[in-house]
Amino acid sequence: MMRKLLLIVGLAPVALLAGCGSSNSSGMGSGNFSNSNFNGSYVYQIWGSDPQSGNSYREAGVVTADGNGHITGGVDDVEGVGISSSFGNAISGGTYSINHDGTGTATINGAGFSTINLQITLVSSSKVYLEPVQGGSGSSIFPLNGAGIAEQQNQSVIGTTPSGTYTFKLHDVQSLLGQADNVGVFTSTTSGAVTGTEDVNRNGTVSQLLTFTGTFSAPTGNGRGTVTFTDTTPVTNTYEYYIVDGNNIRFLAADSSTVGLGRAEMQVGAPFTDPLSGNSYAFGARGDDPANGAGAVNTVGTLSFSAGTVAGGAFDQVKDDVSLVDVPLTGGTYTVSANGRVLVTLNPQGGAPISEIFWMVSPSRAFFLVNDPTMVEDGTADQQTSASFSNSSLNGQFAFVMDGYDDVQNVLVDRVGWIQWNGSGGLKLSEAVNDSGNVSGSGTITGTYSVTSNGRVAASVSGLGSSNSDVIVYLVSGSQGYMLENDNGVEVLGVTQAQAP
Repeated sequence: MMRKLLLIVGLAPVALLAGCGSSNSSGMGSGNFSNSNFNGSYVYQIWGSDPQSGNSYREAGVVTADGNGHITGGVDDVEGVGISSSFGNAISGGTYSINHDGTGTATINGAGFSTINLQITLVSSSKVYLEPVQGGSGSSIFPLNGAGIAEQQNQSVIGTTPSGTYTFKLHDVQSLLGQADNVGVFTSTTSGAVTGTEDVNRNGTVSQLLTFTGTFSAPTGNGRGTVTFTDTTPVTNTYEYYIVDGNNIRFLAADSSTVGLGRAEMQVGAPFTDPLSGNSYAFGARGDDPANGAGAVNTVGTLSFSAGTVAGGAFDQVKDDVSLVDVPLTGGTYTVSANGRVLVTLNPQGGAPISEIFWMVSPSRAFFLVNDPTMVEDGTADQQTSASFSNSSLNGQFAFVMDGYDDVQNVLVDRVGWIQWNGSGGLKLSEAVNDSGNVSGSGTITGTYSVTSNGRVAASVSGLGSSNSDVIVYLVSGSQGYMLENDNGVEVLGVTQAQAP
């Protein structure tokens, strides 16, 4: 399995494959995008691997674009297995080019990999999906695999230390203590003092209701700073943080030998009584197997709640290369605490009960971890905006980004591009796909889809370039959803959202 190659050797420079920096997914897409739609400062997070070794890296920072095809500045941080940590790198310039359909390319100079080249697809002027394809410069150029998201900064708030109550999730694919995810809530004062409560899964051992304290440093001019969290076990974690806006913070692990990312969002709606009852939520989750490595479980689905019980739902999953398709949830229970912590038990048809811990961001959104001794898995759930979906719920052009592993062909797989849904069961897709450093454009390929009333979309697309042509989407609304390539041996997860130039 490709993911079992993690933790072997460091990133190794290799010869650049001809043409891999210039491919893009632009095909017969619609849209009115141009270079002017990428304009301002953007916080980005990238999660990825070296296709030569399988080693994981995580990268984050702030990049500024001028709306005319030029990268004008920013700051970049990178941490990875087998490579030296590199923090506070000044972005010295670069270029980008946006096609009318929102696809394009970007080159960022001065990043942690010296130069990083990316395939990109714009969701809108405020959100960009990313696919890194190579790093390095001169004679030291090497391929990269990965995926990421860039979000436009609100410049009016980036000089202020984050304060308020935030729901957060953090995921370390590697640390001195192994793989870990943390989900919980913290409050930060204007002076940067932090107090919080969290649930933690370290290598399959879940510690519940740990308390912690910490400190935010004051941010720099890029809205970047440092934060430390120390829990009662005691474990101390340090992160670089990046302010997106007054409600959103992004994190990159900054401890030695730790590779991880996280996010925090302002909590709204506390104290909570029962925000779940009467509502359905679509979700996406990813996790690691302490025995098999990163990305060993990918899950998408939907949950319905009613007065302390799980009223229904279903999920699709690929776990350790084994596919589960449209598994019904036949019941379960949940209990809600005033601080937004929700204990959930799910009963899948034909399977053992699943225990999850939700922390509400708001009545319509939650972060969660799975209480599973065999996996370190966390995810996000969003309230569905419709009581019933159909083929006509999907109509228009959607950007998407996906990444993971194809263990049948033994390659890392990343995808960025667009899908056109025609509202009646037909689709067109165009993508830039990166199979372990081999980057190509798909042109425009066609397929079919079918939507069930709970928002599950089953799409069949020929010519995706991997072992699988089956794509599953669980819709949050008619404009966004969580995606999974669902087949034995293929573990590729992503998100999709309607484009809005």
